[in-house]
Amino acid sequence: MTFEELCRIFREHGIPDDAHLLSDSGWECDETEMDGFWFNRERNEVVFTQGGWTERECSKYAKRPGWVLIACESEPTPEEIQAKRARAKLVRARLLRKHK
Repeated sequence: MTFEELCRIFREHGIPDDAHLLSDSGWECDETEMDGFWFNRERNEVVFTQGGWTERECSKYAKRPGWVLIACESEPTPEEIQAKRARAKLVRARLLRKHK
């Protein structure tokens, strides 16, 4: 997402200039492409996500009062969803083994 696109989306959705910007992209070791964001007008917060459509983001934000998915550059294919779930399952299994 470019800065120009971001400004246009903010204007179109009436997001104020003083909104607090947060990132919820997961691992922050390297740069990440932010392809979606959620907005909560009451909290005046924007949360950028890496895949605003993912099950994790949807369960984290969509079920909470006031959060609205504002932008999402890509919709997943069923294969992408399945692959992402499989990777997450492997990571959880590795972490559980590591902490035993």
